[in-house]
Amino acid sequence: MILLLRYDVEGGGERTTGFLEKAVEIHRRDGIPAGFFCVGAEIEKRETEFKDFYSEVKNDSLFDVQDHSYSRVGLCYENGPSLAEIEDDYKKSLAVFERVLGFRPKGTSLCASDKLGKGLSGFDATAKARQELDILAKLGFTMTTTALSGHVRMHDFVSYGSIEHPEMMGFPSGNGDKNWLLKPKTENPLDSLFETMEKAAGEGKNLGIVLHDWVTWNHAPDKQFSHVRRIAEKARSLGFELANHSACYKNASLWKNS
Repeated sequence: MILLLRYDVEGGGERTTGFLEKAVEIHRRDGIPAGFFCVGAEIEKRETEFKDFYSEVKNDSLFDVQDHSYSRVGLCYENGPSLAEIEDDYKKSLAVFERVLGFRPKGTSLCASDKLGKGLSGFDATAKARQELDILAKLGFTMTTTALSGHVRMHDFVSYGSIEHPEMMGFPSGNGDKNWLLKPKTENPLDSLFETMEKAAGEGKNLGIVLHDWVTWNHAPDKQFSHVRRIAEKARSLGFELANHSACYKNASLWKNS
């Protein structure tokens, strides 16, 4: 069983100052792998901060730096943006990555939106959604969120070979901290998440967990990532292997036959 921990790095201004530096310290100290999916517009606004971050982690296998579009553009929605808008947004983000950080990411995470209507069951749900996946593939992405009908996004690794992109992996995503940390259902915000982790472990399923830089930095119990460390400890005690997205992609047996 894999537990896939991801940060969507999308906060801006002073509310996330210090987040990236502390993330490196804590994840490295406790050996916690994670993906950092960064919004292109934020990289552009905070070039020095992101350059320093990427310079520090680019040769450390714990850290996986990837894309989160330029402006959190929404894919796989009934009322999503046009194909031209989507392609332009991702091209803009990739250009920022190449100019500021000197590399072109292979992974991107889909953005949740309350403004675009109902999310589709997958990229195979409509002709337009398939074309959205085609855009990602054309731009060189080989990893994105699991969005394939008949699969559970929070648990399943998938191959998009069934819709003509065998080079592309879908990865588990969900259990966002906006739900259990910003809006806790119990006195201990981690209770509901731990129940989800225990259920997944009992069923032998992989699990994706999404954190956000601005939530971790401003709404967690402290700025020492104590909740992240507790999640990692819990995962290991339940028998999960902690991994990041690129490591999972390299493990072809994990997704190519799914």
